[in-house]
Formats: sequence, structure tokens, C-alpha cells
Amino acid sequence: MNDIMREYLIKGAELVGNYGFPQLDPIHIDAEPCNPVPYSEARHCIVPKKSTLHFFIDDKRFTGIWNDPDKYLALLQNFQYVCSPDFSIYADMPAAMQIWNCYRNRALAYYMQQNGVNIIPTAGWSDRKSFQWCLDGLPCNSIIAVSNNGCLSKQGIYYFEMGLRFMVATIRPEKILVIGKQPDIDVEVPIIYLDGHSQQMQKRLESWNGRKKRIRNTAPEC
Repeated sequence: MNDIMREYLIKGAELVGNYGFPQLDPIHIDAEPCNPVPYSEARHCIVPKKSTLHFFIDDKRFTGIWNDPDKYLALLQNFQYVCSPDFSIYADMPAAMQIWNCYRNRALAYYMQQNGVNIIPTAGWSDRKSFQWCLDGLPCNSIIAVSNNGCLSKQGIYYFEMGLRFMVATIRPEKILVIGKQPDIDVEVPIIYLDGHSQQMQKRLESWNGRKKRIRNTAPEC
């Protein structure tokens, strides 16, 4: 089968919105997500059944999932939770590219959901213009994952907080899983915070520097 557009990913899906994104089923979790693992470290995870896999890393590290998702299903099925793929949506990207990446995120999430992966749907947006379509296909009254790791500028933080409030008002999430920094925002939804990859790397560096300092301080004098 020569399906270069990978339409098989959305076979049987209800297509919603102006761009035909597949509709995802709501997810209601029993155990709170913990032990965040970036996809780039998935194969090295010792306790996947007690871990939450996420794709809040450089897109180039998980393009293989789009090219051949079946190759990775067994790996993904092993994790307690998998935040659905998050191909980037930036305000300075052409609108067509933003919409295409959002579609890919939704199509892969739908395919994973149909193939036994315990996904947590991921939401992402860029600026106000993206609000017209960025939530299409996401379930209402479900846990939803987001990340603010790329929101470094004042404008980025502003649009992240605006989008979060828009998401709460529009799809009424049951819970929000934030992987990244804790935003200074008040919404009437329980928020679960887990470290993103950059926070984990920073803590590892601080721990390593602390160990080196203790070794120097305890080294015997000559």
C-alpha cells in the first residue's frame, strides 16, 4: 500500500473541525502520572510501568514515530502513560505548517489510542490565531498534557497563559499535566507538575557538581 500521507492512522476516526482532525477519546486516570521520561530516553527507562513518557523535546528526535509508528508501538505500550506526540507549533511558522503539525499530533494520538497505548492527549498552540483550530480533536472532560518549556520570552509566556485559560474554558479538562516549569497562573482545574527534560538535565548537572564539590572537600591533604 502506497499511503504516503499515512491516512491509515485515522481509519475509522470521527473527523472534526475545519481541517478534519481525528477526535480522541477522553482519558480518566487512576494513578497520578510520575517519573517523567523524554522519548529520547525511552529505551533506557528501567521502570516504564511506573513512568510517563513525553515528546516535549526536539522534533528531530521523534520523527521516526511519524515515519513508521508500528515500529514503536511495543515500546510505547510498555509505559504507564504516554503524552501524545508534540510536533512543534510556533507563531513564526507558516500557518499551514502549524496546522499540519497539529494534525500529525492528533493522527498519531488517535492511532496510538486505537492500538493499546495509554495516552494522555497533548495540547499545544502558538498565538491567538491558532486558537481557531489548536484544540480540535481533543476530548472534553479528560486529563490533558501541556508543556511550557519553549515559552522563554514575555510574549511566549503571555500566549501560553492565554492558551491555557482558553483550553480550560473550551474543553473543560478534568486535570492538566504540566511538564516543565510551574506557571504562575490560577485556573480552576487541578494541575499536576512534572519536570521536563531541561529541568531534569539542570538537576542532574547540579547533583553532579555537588558530588564533585564533596569529593574535593573530603580528599586527603598531601
